[in-house]
Amino acid sequence: MATNQPLLKNGRPNTDDEKITRVKGQINDTQRVMQDNIHHAIQRGQNLNELDDKTLMLENQSIRFKERSTQVKRNMCFNRYRQIAIVVLAVLALVGVIALIIYLSTKK
Repeated sequence: MATNQPLLKNGRPNTDDEKITRVKGQINDTQRVMQDNIHHAIQRGQNLNELDDKTLMLENQSIRFKERSTQVKRNMCFNRYRQIAIVVLAVLALVGVIALIIYLSTKK
């Protein structure tokens, strides 16, 4: 054979129609790949938006947790100081009663 056209696998010469069909197939494959890439990019964008929303929600929850934990800490300190004050007052009252008893018993 003395033709300039490259041969296909089956030994037939490659025609212009076959070349066009092959190029169209490659274009279609490229379009599918690009559509898949666009779909994946959109999906990643949605995932990033969801992640951003979750991050903002977590940040807000952490702020509320810090505020509540500070409030609980203050309440615990107040309760501890109140208990200490009650014990001190009870001891002072007991000492006062004992002193009063001693004073009254020595006065007679």
